[in-house]
Amino acid sequence: MTSQEAWPFAGLLQDGGAILVCIFILSIYLYASALKSLLATHAVASPLNRPLTKRSDLDALQSSSPFWNPVVQQLLGFDAERGVQYIKRRRKNFVQQIRSNLLQLKITVAAAPLLGLLGTIVGMVETFDAISAVQGRQTSSMVASGISKALLTTNAGLVVALPAVFLSFFIRRKLEQASLLFDTVESIFNQSKQAPES
Repeated sequence: MTSQEAWPFAGLLQDGGAILVCIFILSIYLYASALKSLLATHAVASPLNRPLTKRSDLDALQSSSPFWNPVVQQLLGFDAERGVQYIKRRRKNFVQQIRSNLLQLKITVAAAPLLGLLGTIVGMVETFDAISAVQGRQTSSMVASGISKALLTTNAGLVVALPAVFLSFFIRRKLEQASLLFDTVESIFNQSKQAPES
């Protein structure tokens, strides 16, 4: 049993060389980071069955997701002033973390096609070196084979980058929804802070 039969992608990696391996490793990092951010924003922005208008509505938020459960438990023990400060701090930490992940995502999305282009250039240089070394009828088949191998890395870079662009859009949308929910919780505590104590 050959290595290509044992693992179907072995031939692709052999044709694409070290650059295709780099794109593969980059794709694992890229999608692991994107999935982590998507799950985190979804957990915070999970939809509720009813709108939040007063402090007693926070029970529904607590049961809506694992993120909000400990946050609401902390909030319920605070007065209005400390509650506002606490939710602002949690929001700031959460938004900074997701924006940092989005920046890393943006960098890796840009790097994948560039690595693919680098692979194409390296492949073309190798093809032209081989052409200059060999004369005759073999030249056209070598050019076709070399260009095919060279374009493999560009194709891989684009295949890795394009879905990640849409994923980053969904993460940004979820981050906006999460920010609105943080705003709502903060406004509930601001209202209770401004209400006269009975």
